[in-house]
Amino acid sequence: MKSIVAIPLISLAAGYAQDSAAIAPSDSSLWSRQVIASANFASSYFSDWAQGGEDNLAWSFKLDAKAERDGEDWTWTNTGKAEFGQVKQGDFAPRKSADEFKLETMVVRKLTTMLNPFSAASMKSQFAFGYKYPKDGGGREAVSDWLDPAYFTQSLGLGYKPVDFFRTRLGFAVQETWTNGFRRYTDDSTTAGRERWKIEPGMEWVTSYDQTLFQNLSLKSELGVFANFKGLDEVDAVWGSSLAWQFTHWVNVNLTAEARRDLGQFDGWQWKHVLALGLTANLL
Repeated sequence: MKSIVAIPLISLAAGYAQDSAAIAPSDSSLWSRQVIASANFASSYFSDWAQGGEDNLAWSFKLDAKAERDGEDWTWTNTGKAEFGQVKQGDFAPRKSADEFKLETMVVRKLTTMLNPFSAASMKSQFAFGYKYPKDGGGREAVSDWLDPAYFTQSLGLGYKPVDFFRTRLGFAVQETWTNGFRRYTDDSTTAGRERWKIEPGMEWVTSYDQTLFQNLSLKSELGVFANFKGLDEVDAVWGSSLAWQFTHWVNVNLTAEARRDLGQFDGWQWKHVLALGLTANLL
């Protein structure tokens, strides 16, 4: 039954996007594009340091891209995010500090000034093996890999955009999780086999805020909530925010924070925050 629910939604979303492409005229002046790359590095080295200390090296690279076509009747927005980073401390092997990529496309039909129907699709995963490190210092355990798991979401609903820097949308959604070797993310404990796919119909609510507060200070924040139709206890949420201060053309200070609740990964809340000084470049 879950597979039957997912197929019409995917087909409707694809047809919705194809219809918009057929109606909208090809005009490059309606497109806006942006690609921003940033890199952060930190290093410490100690040699016979009496007060103690341990060598460490940390680095990360991030790429954000956006292409949007804002026509008279339709808006088509495509976004992409890729981030990877590692930390090496002492004699330990490098460990990941960041690893994520996400692609999203959304088509909005302009019917009113602020409230309009939309169709959206997204996918997200990671680049490299992920490991769990025991607190007692034992051997590491692989828990994820490239596209393992991979998450796909399709949604249809209504969006509200009162101003350029704030938007929110609510709609019916289907979320699919695919795995290859790490099937604990998709396994149904009520069946004998170990499934590769997990399909979950539900509701999705996404709210985003993106504004330049002052000349060189910008704030971005996005809250995504997916509620499985199984019940209120089957709610996943991700809230990520970043505050960036561009104090020269190439150098910025970036504070990012993320709170995540994904019952397929961990029964509880996960937290992360990073304060970094690094290089940034606007490629488009």
